[in-house]
Amino acid sequence: TSPSITSSYIGAHIESGTFNFYDGIIKGKYEDSTGYSISGTVSDKPTGYDVQKTVSGSTETAILVSIYNYGEYNGSTLVNRYETLAEAFSGATSGNTIKPLKNNIEDESASNPTVASGKTLTLGLNGKTVTMSKTITNNGTLTISGSGKITASGVHTISNYGTFTKSGTSTIENTADDKYVIYSEGTVTISAGTVSSTNYRAISNHGTLTVSGGTVSATGLAIYNVGTGSTTSSPAVKVSGGTVTSSDSQAIYHNSTGLVYLTGGTVSQTGSNAVVYNKSTGAIKVSGGTISGTGAPCIRNCTTGSVTVTSGTLTSSSGTGIYNDSTGTITVSGGTITGTNGIYNNGSGATITVTGGTLYASTYHGISDEGGATITLGDNDGSVSTTSPSITGTNYGVRIVSGGTFNFYDGIIKGKYESNTGYSISGTVSDT
Repeated sequence: TSPSITSSYIGAHIESGTFNFYDGIIKGKYEDSTGYSISGTVSDKPTGYDVQKTVSGSTETAILVSIYNYGEYNGSTLVNRYETLAEAFSGATSGNTIKPLKNNIEDESASNPTVASGKTLTLGLNGKTVTMSKTITNNGTLTISGSGKITASGVHTISNYGTFTKSGTSTIENTADDKYVIYSEGTVTISAGTVSSTNYRAISNHGTLTVSGGTVSATGLAIYNVGTGSTTSSPAVKVSGGTVTSSDSQAIYHNSTGLVYLTGGTVSQTGSNAVVYNKSTGAIKVSGGTISGTGAPCIRNCTTGSVTVTSGTLTSSSGTGIYNDSTGTITVSGGTITGTNGIYNNGSGATITVTGGTLYASTYHGISDEGGATITLGDNDGSVSTTSPSITGTNYGVRIVSGGTFNFYDGIIKGKYESNTGYSISGTVSDT
């Protein structure tokens, strides 16, 4: 861009002598299929660069472009150049950074770009767009940083079997209807930027996934988890910041024995599916952040799995806060849960314990049991609180069908009152 040389006729006119072109942009007229940005011979230019001339209307522009697609940097020092990303990953020294030198569409005949086991590399996108025809395979340690975009369609954009980190403002994208942005059997951390699937699922996690910032978005599942990490210090999935969102499917689909641990950030679904779906026998724990849904539950617990809420905000504008389908366990000790029902149980033998927090039903019942669960409010410790937990229903506060057990030890329950009939509790209180 600098220096900038522009003429209404010839940008740089060299009849004899020496013309060295190292920086800048040169513009001249274009007419009768002839360009006049440079007239004469370029004597010298930077190693690895050539003159590129382009035409727009009646103007021809000359700039210098790299004849290589990628540079390898040790700090700010350029140490090597490569034609393909595969060559760059193979040839680069561990600890260095690979940067695209221009927008690039990777040739389908190029080798699969692979970070070898034991090697540590950074791919700094450098404001450029790289379109992949082969998946980027990481067996070592790979960080994608900077601004720009890396996109793929016919393959997973990233296949991770090592340690992968996404930082910076850049976007990693996949536009296929059957490929992931990130398929991982290793460790993935998303700390900034965007991971986006425009037609399918964003991340398939078979190892460990942490989202601490940035945005993970998809039309399908934003996160599909089969990872089995089951402790809060090493869960299969942890969301501590950023945004995880799906437009047409679940934001998080948990299909394992592991733990999905939500401590911050926002997890949302803008269609008619549950935001977080606990399909198998694993656990969902919420200790902070926001879960936001529209036409379905914030959390749906489908089998013998468990849901624990200690803090945070769960809100569904036209769906239930927490929906339990089977013999699972729901435990709430804090936070705010708002939905058409606060908690809805349809499973026989389920256990629902609420010792704190606020449940509010915008349409129906604070807690509704249709399956015959054991529901306990508070702790039977001899000390009674009349304020916590707080259960409010637009219709019933707590609704218990025949076959269920309702133990009421602490809290306040509110329901509607009309025609001389109160609806705070429907059903029998088993123990106080």
